[in-house]
Amino acid sequence: TTRTMDEDITRLTNIWEILKKQSQDELVDRDLSSIIERFANHAQGDNHTSQELDQFSKVVRLMRMIVTRRQRLIGQSPCFSIVKDLIVSTSSSLPHMNEDHITNPNLDVEMNMVQWGIEFFVNSSAGNDPSSAANGTMIWQLAFPALFLDLVHVQVSKIFAPACALIHTTMSKNPQHMEDLLSPMGIPIIKCCLDRTEDHQEEKAFEWIYFMMLALVRHDVSKSFTMLGESETDRNTKGEHRTTNHQVIFIQLLDGMLQKDLSPEMILHHIAPFILQTFLAMYDPSLSFPEEMASSRSSDRVVEISSSDQTDARSNLIFSYEYFQMILTILQMMGEMTGQFDGPMHRDIVQIFFTGGLLTAIIEILGKTFQHEKSFNLNSKEAARIEADSEDKSFGFKRDLIRIIGNMCHGNKECQDLVRNLDGISLLLNHCNIDNRNPFIREWSLVALRNLCENNFENQKLLENLRAVKPAENSMLEELGLKAELDGQKLKISKVDV
Repeated sequence: TTRTMDEDITRLTNIWEILKKQSQDELVDRDLSSIIERFANHAQGDNHTSQELDQFSKVVRLMRMIVTRRQRLIGQSPCFSIVKDLIVSTSSSLPHMNEDHITNPNLDVEMNMVQWGIEFFVNSSAGNDPSSAANGTMIWQLAFPALFLDLVHVQVSKIFAPACALIHTTMSKNPQHMEDLLSPMGIPIIKCCLDRTEDHQEEKAFEWIYFMMLALVRHDVSKSFTMLGESETDRNTKGEHRTTNHQVIFIQLLDGMLQKDLSPEMILHHIAPFILQTFLAMYDPSLSFPEEMASSRSSDRVVEISSSDQTDARSNLIFSYEYFQMILTILQMMGEMTGQFDGPMHRDIVQIFFTGGLLTAIIEILGKTFQHEKSFNLNSKEAARIEADSEDKSFGFKRDLIRIIGNMCHGNKECQDLVRNLDGISLLLNHCNIDNRNPFIREWSLVALRNLCENNFENQKLLENLRAVKPAENSMLEELGLKAELDGQKLKISKVDV
């Protein structure tokens, strides 16, 4: 048997050299079929010696290349089930492996068998012809969910990366496979993959995870997001606003897809409505939560927030750290969607957001935030010490709110009038200043005011009729020994009399 396997390995090497030069050869096909038959017979069972396993892995290594030229022939052979059994029989220790095991020569054979077996499956199902699709279905039936779940738990990049490629390749062309992955049996596989996106050692795998999620977004973005939430058994019923880290990663990946990988039609008809509904479902107008974002850090996984309305039955709700991350990411996405398109596409996206009540909610949130900061009354020295802290979960919060207002009001009189009626113009004027926690908020406020006044006589008249009443308090001037005074409608700065 050993001599026969060695001979077959040599013959497979020769077959690959022939197939690289010519595509059709009946003699080669017959020879390949006989080798596969012998391989299947030798590889049956579980009790293989180390030498046999080494030979099997070498056969699979060659087959993973040959299958790129002979998908149909190999797909009709028993190869898939044999390779799957070999992976399973050598993978008992895989969940406990990590990158340190790569240098362990005693594990070389096992690692090679699993890695080359996965790559054989990937190449068998890659491509757009019917054979690759049929092969993908057979492999999916063999591997989902147990083998996939075992493979994505392996803490070794050379196993994990091709495992992600395999899931994507066998799933992305089959809607039923995507439904399987979004089922309770499949979601643990996705969650495990998303957990590894923050691992810098998994750069090779990240691309496959991204494409996997892209396929799921195109299939059903809302279901993908929902299924990544907490299960019914894990969900707390004490009024908690829970957002899982998996949902945050999903939204962050979706944000990256907006620029190049999603069509305008997909964004308009699926992504925009989904993002709007997700945001409105998360925002509770009875709460004064924006101020809590400033004190929330990654070390505080949950933050208790008291309702401003003490008669509210839900006067104390729990908001997770992930909740704040989600809010900020969604605001950034809505700013991108309302700003990156022109013409009818811009008009239609704005109409979706306007009809859904987004503009009203945004102005309400901005107003509450402003009133809180006004009552908090930080002096300028304290405010100046607030640096651009990446751990500050409110970083850029108000800027992104104002960006959305300005973008929605561009060339849209309905939005312009609503902002005026909600007293949003004075709110924007109060944000024409420098804020370290909201870079470029002054510029975005000026852009929003410009868009509000464009071809809108009522808004222009309102600004024209504004009159200075008194200088706003400015503790920074006081610290410098200066004061602001009105001389008619002109502002003057002078020294404070000692």
